[in-house]
Formats: sequence, structure tokens, C-alpha cells
Amino acid sequence: MTKLDPHASPSESILVVDDESSLRKLVARKLKRFGYNVIEAEDAPDAESTWAGCSSNVELLLTDLRMPNGKNGFELARELQKKRPNLKVVFMTGYSDDLLAKAHDFVEDVDYVCKPFGMDGLVDVIRQRLDSDGNRTVL
Repeated sequence: MTKLDPHASPSESILVVDDESSLRKLVARKLKRFGYNVIEAEDAPDAESTWAGCSSNVELLLTDLRMPNGKNGFELARELQKKRPNLKVVFMTGYSDDLLAKAHDFVEDVDYVCKPFGMDGLVDVIRQRLDSDGNRTVL
């Protein structure tokens, strides 16, 4: 049985964006077990529509890098951070370092973990990002 994170608070909401439904639901289920409020979206247009109704509550964007239907994860993060500069971001990706090096064109201070990742490791990265002072983007 998964322990609840003693630092998680019902006020901490995460917008999870991934077009791969099974992964998105698995991640959402794990985060909910740790006490986070989770809002799901399948791509950037869905995320932007969802954002319009809940942006004041979302503290962290957890998004896939490559998505169909328009914007990729970098572009989505940049758009949402324009609207809310203190939004924390974690990218989920299976891409190589070469592509990620180009991330600086979209967001600053990019670090990353790649798919496949362990759920406990992902939860740790999210917790660290939420506890950080800045809005440094993690990949």
C-alpha cells in the first residue's frame, strides 16, 4: 500500500497533460494516492480549455513533451507561464538530450527525467518542484 505524502496538501493541484490515456490515468491515480488534486487533459488545446476554468488552483503543470493537435509541451508550458509566472512545470518525455538542449528556446533552467520513469521517482520530482522557491522547469 502506498503511503500518503505528509507534505501533500489538498490545496496542491496538478494539471496532468498526456495524450497517452493509460499513462495519464496511471499518473493521476498515483498522484491522488499521495493527496494531490489532479486535473487531466489529453493535449494542449484540452489543457488550455481546462486551464481557463481552474488556473487559480493549479500549482504545477505535468505535461508530456510531444503531443498531437497543435502545441507541444514546451509551447504549452510557455503559454501557461505567461498567464501565471509562478506555475511550476515538470515535463515527461522519452526524447534524447539533443532535442532537450533546444528546450532553452522555450523555457529556462531545464532539467529532465525520461520515460520510462518510476512512479515513486516522479512523485519525488514533483514534491521537490512544489517545495522549490523558483519556477525552474524540470524535464
